Amino acid sequence: MLISASAPGTTGAAAPNPAYPAVYSVTLSPWHVAYIHALFYDESVATAVNGSHAWKRVKLGLTDPTRTRWCRGPRPVSPVTSC
Repeated sequence: MLISASAPGTTGAAAPNPAYPAVYSVTLSPWHVAYIHALFYDESVATAVNGSHAWKRVKLGLTDPTRTRWCRGPRPVSPVTSC
């Protein structure tokens, strides 16, 4: 399961900070143990697939909770695709 951090960096140095996790991956074991590790960080980068930045590397802006969305299933790659 994926868990989005709410306001990462509210303690310690101010966000954005490349060392602060923004999304965690959690795996549950049959023995009731949760294994957690950081998946994305505040300043992680990805290749955009739509908009004015299509096919360019961009910062994900994961410190902003309004940019966090759940998209169901795979999406076709298209300049007009959005979740």
